[in-house]
Amino acid sequence: MIKKILFTILMICICSTAYGGSTRLAKYGVSLTIDFELFEVDGVDFRVDWVPAQADCEIMKDEGASTLCDNTATDEGSTYSIVLTATEMQFARGVLKLSDAATKVFLDSAIIIETYGNASALHAFDLDTASVAQSADNDTKISTLITGVDLNAGAITDASLAGNIEIVFETDFTTNYNTTRNAWVNNYTDIIGTMDAAAFGADFITAAKIADNAIAAEHIAADAIGASEIAADAIGASELAADAIGSSELATTAVDEISDQIWNELMAGHTTADTSGLVMNELQDGGRLDALIDSIIVGVITNAQGADVATDVAAMIDANSRIDVGSWLGTAVTLGNSAPDVNVASEDNIDFGATKKTSLETAVDDAFDNVITASPTTGSRDDVLDRQEESIPQGTITADAQTTTNIISDISITVNDQFNGRIITFRKDTTTANLRGQQTDITGSTAATNTLTITALTNAPQSGDIFEMN
Repeated sequence: MIKKILFTILMICICSTAYGGSTRLAKYGVSLTIDFELFEVDGVDFRVDWVPAQADCEIMKDEGASTLCDNTATDEGSTYSIVLTATEMQFARGVLKLSDAATKVFLDSAIIIETYGNASALHAFDLDTASVAQSADNDTKISTLITGVDLNAGAITDASLAGNIEIVFETDFTTNYNTTRNAWVNNYTDIIGTMDAAAFGADFITAAKIADNAIAAEHIAADAIGASEIAADAIGASELAADAIGSSELATTAVDEISDQIWNELMAGHTTADTSGLVMNELQDGGRLDALIDSIIVGVITNAQGADVATDVAAMIDANSRIDVGSWLGTAVTLGNSAPDVNVASEDNIDFGATKKTSLETAVDDAFDNVITASPTTGSRDDVLDRQEESIPQGTITADAQTTTNIISDISITVNDQFNGRIITFRKDTTTANLRGQQTDITGSTAATNTLTITALTNAPQSGDIFEMN
């Protein structure tokens, strides 16, 4: 700070004692008005009647080539002034040269200009920056810290401490290490104190504050969390969110282990009266389960009275083997092992297989083809369809040269102007995408070249493009 003050005073002194042929201090890149005096050629009196011209003033930047100033000097009475633009002021050190370009009426003069306040200036420090409080202004606060006066609550926070805190021992480290260490060990509880639940706000520790895998198995000692560490009802339905434990939260091996332990516990530990474990054990120990499995394997299963279950089931099937479905089938199902012929009266929600769908589609296509191509009866529906097909011919662009106004297709033109006035529409599946759905009118038909003259399309058709003529 002291250096800054001395530098400012020095510059003020220089500027106040030097005028023409002097050194000026100015801010980098900021327009500057310079006042200056000129002496007559004899060097005695001021030149007060000079008529300034632009050619009389030049600026040299950082020892570069001199250029004419953008502005012409102004007569201020007994002195003169000139304005250097912000662009002209972009230099570290400049020289303003004043020299009469015509017959000399004054002594040549030069003014040196040094800039400040920019990294590219001669003096980077900005003199326009206001002074800030120095350490002398804070002696009382510094003394307070040194003498150990208590700080306000929250005066030192995590945010106010940058990086690591270096602890420097007051006495020789080697000699007093143990003493200092013991002091820390014995007194850390006095410094930190005890933190109980009230010291932590709600949601003080949440999932968002714990990184993935921050707490892993190797971070927890064996038996660190046991029954004695968990209060009664500490983990209940209300402590687990819906779907808190699902398939994505349990590894496959964990599920397998849980399942194995459930079955092991069921068979070994839960065998008291009226439990499923007792039933399972009795089935196994009494041989009943093995006997049932053997019966299934050999195909002989008996009921509680010892009767053959297979015989009973066969009788049930035989008693109900005749089903009359005549209400919804044209012909009732008859007895026999072969598949019956059924005349279906009606069918709803039929789900055809791929083969049946193909057969049905082929049949429908054949039916429509027959309607269109067969000789229609006058006035019939197929007659109407046949006439509509003939009146709306379909054309395909040939491989001949095509333009946006003249096209050649496979539609045969038998006489000139045959199709004049008709509209052609390119189909949505035509080859040229830009022509799909595009329409235009026919203005001429030339039989000799089979050419249709049309109102210009956006694009010339290509071989294979398809259109319909209405």
